[in-house]
Parts: sequence; C-alpha cells; structure tokens
Amino acid sequence: MENISFRPMTLADADDILDIINYYVTNSTSYFSETPVKKTSISDMLNEKSMLPRYVVLSGKELIGFGYAYNFRSESTFSQTVKLTYWLKDGFTKKGIGSRLYNILESELRGLRISSILVNI
Repeated sequence: MENISFRPMTLADADDILDIINYYVTNSTSYFSETPVKKTSISDMLNEKSMLPRYVVLSGKELIGFGYAYNFRSESTFSQTVKLTYWLKDGFTKKGIGSRLYNILESELRGLRISSILVNI
C-alpha cells in the first residue's frame, strides 16, 4: 500500500476513530460490546494524560486506523504491563498495515521500558 503514514492521535481524530470502532460493533463480533461507543468515550481517552503511545494511520489524508497502549491494571506489580489495541478501517486489513502500526507502538513501549504487552487486535 502506497501513501500510508502514521502520526500521533489528536482530539480532532475522535470522529474517525469512533466511526471505525462502531463499524465493528455493528457489523462483527470483534468488539466486546454490542452497544455503539459514544464520542465522549473517545474524547475522554484522548484527553487523558498518558506517556503511552497513541497513533493514527493515514492513507493520504484519510484516517484508516488507529492504535494505542493503555495501562493493564493499577496495581504497582503491573506498572510495566500494558494492553495494546489497534483497529483498521474495513477494506484496509490483510495488507501489512496493522503489523507496521504494531511495530511502531511496540518500539515506543520498549523505549519506555515496558516489559509486558498484552495485545487486542
């Protein structure tokens, strides 16, 4: 795939991220909820202060995916454990884009000295 780029998430990405998630809520069993996600959930996540990486994937100027890491649990014994998830817009899977995004996220997490990554794809 040509013209694929990655950049940090911003609050302006919330609508596109919401569209991707809710496509899978409505059309698959890939999401753990049967109820569409509300924009406030995405906005809250993006407004939350975190040193963990959060990226979007662009095909040209179109946002086609996103991925981010978040704390696994609050107990100090899990301070070096995170969960990582990423999603791609329907039609952009099975092209190696998710692997590229994962590698970016994993590299940043290793730089933060994260020792355990649990992945939801």
